[in-house]
Amino acid sequence: MASAAFNSSFGGDWLSQLGGYGAPIDLGNAGLAPITGIPGLGGGPLGGGGDIVGALDRYTAGLGKMQTKDWIGAGIGGVQTLGSLIGAFGSLGLAKKQYGLQKRMMETNLTNSVQAYNTALEDKARSRAVAEGQTDSQRDEYIRSHSATTGR
Repeated sequence: MASAAFNSSFGGDWLSQLGGYGAPIDLGNAGLAPITGIPGLGGGPLGGGGDIVGALDRYTAGLGKMQTKDWIGAGIGGVQTLGSLIGAFGSLGLAKKQYGLQKRMMETNLTNSVQAYNTALEDKARSRAVAEGQTDSQRDEYIRSHSATTGR
């Protein structure tokens, strides 16, 4: 019901009312034929008895009929693709630099954290050794066995 009202409000041909925005694209004669008969599609536009290889042959045969403007368009598309690849490689270089910076920051942070932990451990061990009457060798052994390392 709603679509009937919509179509009638635009005079029945609503695509023509869009001024070309949404009108079907004219591909010209590219040698393409509809494919029909693929199971599950109800003989829709992908049919032809399921002969997809034949459809590809008809498509590639149509490439020989391309006009000069079509080849220019394809060439421009290739240049755009090449530009996109160059931009992607530039982005990859930037990502590698950012990763290197973050890795160095993390390593510095880890080193500083381990150093702060070990300093606090030594201070506690010295205070405890004095309070409990431990020898220097006992204190040093405790510090050595409980010190943190970065694993490098």
